[in-house]
Amino acid sequence: MAEQFDLFNQKNLNPIDGLKEAMRVAIKTSGLSRDQVADLMNELAEKYGVPSKEGNSKGITVDIIEKWIAPSATNLVSIKLIPIFCEATKSVAPIEVLAQAIGGQLITGDDITLLKLAQVEQKSKELRHRKRILELQLQQK
Repeated sequence: MAEQFDLFNQKNLNPIDGLKEAMRVAIKTSGLSRDQVADLMNELAEKYGVPSKEGNSKGITVDIIEKWIAPSATNLVSIKLIPIFCEATKSVAPIEVLAQAIGGQLITGDDITLLKLAQVEQKSKELRHRKRILELQLQQK
């Protein structure tokens, strides 16, 4: 039997528009100017050894950022610079867009702890069930 098509939970394997929008929002909500984002990205790239300069370029500039986030532009941020951008803007939204493109979800902070707690609780439940089965086996002897 074929899997039923879900109109409300479709994957979009072309995350470009969403990525550009997430980056625009990340800059806007960061409290930083685009100049500051560019400067901070260059600092972070240098600190972590991530190449940000191509050819004779000066690294990341406001013009480059504008090209990355312009809806009509075909320029895309390099994958190696997405974590740098996210750290500079304090936003994981661009990475979240990429995860959602393949049906994934990004979790951070307390959600990670809650997930681990739920996994431990599930394992504990399974072990209690196995224990009851073994106890019943012993009682039947």
